[in-house]
Order: sequence, then structure tokens, then C-alpha cells
Amino acid sequence: MFPQARPIRVGTPPAGVAVSILATSSQDSFTRPLTSGAGELAGTEPAADAEDHGGQALAVAVEGVWPGADPGKHFRMVLAGTSKFATNEYFPYVSNGELGVAMLRWLAADETMPTVQPQTYSPSEIALTSRQMRDVFIVLEVLLPLSTLLCGVLVWWRRR
Repeated sequence: MFPQARPIRVGTPPAGVAVSILATSSQDSFTRPLTSGAGELAGTEPAADAEDHGGQALAVAVEGVWPGADPGKHFRMVLAGTSKFATNEYFPYVSNGELGVAMLRWLAADETMPTVQPQTYSPSEIALTSRQMRDVFIVLEVLLPLSTLLCGVLVWWRRR
């Protein structure tokens, strides 16, 4: 879960630099232009009609040797489209905590931990038969409002 994430545009890396996409959005996703005010602060106001459809990179890992730098100096970087995935609110959901910890361990070159296994998220589902749906409808939409109305009439009648 990457709430309120901005997509990351991944271009062709320079020689000696490797880019790995860690998380992407679904193929049904799309980006919307920033609303006025937010884009002015960032200085990256897109065109009003710009919308991208399809999967977008939401977290990227980059490592290697920067061109022109000392060949013995390697760098590692992790970029995520939002930091909210690692907050207390989302940490326990869909391996967000494992992903955040794995990112930090990779940055620290501590790769002794096993890799994160992908998990799927499926909200709990209640399957009702037609009769059960009808009974729930009658109780919630008919009997409950009528009982409230009846109680109101009884209170009114007694206080009258």
C-alpha cells in the first residue's frame, strides 16, 4: 500500500548504474495533474490535460558507480513516491514494514536477511444468499426505522 504516492519517472541510467523497480501501481491506475497551489510550491505544474494511464513505478532502487567518480566508490539509493508506506498507520499492512526494513538493510549493505516475499491483499468478503440479503434488508431498512418511529410516537404519546 503506497497511499498518496507520486509516480517516479525512470529513465535510462548512465553506464555503471543499475536501476531496479521495487514497487509499481496496477495497470488500472492513472495519474492526475496537481491541483493549483501544490504544483506552484513544487514548481512542477503539469499541463492541465496531462494524464498517464497504466502501471507507474512507486519505489526504485539505484546502485553503482557514478560516471566520472572514483571507481572504488559505490553508491546506493532508494527512492519512494511517498514516505507514508512506512508510517505507523500502514506499517503492518501488506508487508509495508518488511519492505521498509529491507530497504534500510539494503542501503546499509546488510543483506543477511532473506528477501521480502510478495503478498497479495484481499479485503474480507461476506457472501450472502438471496434470502439472507432480503432478511438483512428488511431488518435494517424497514424494521429498524419503523421501530425508531414507533418509539418516538410512544414517547410523544406519553408526554402529551
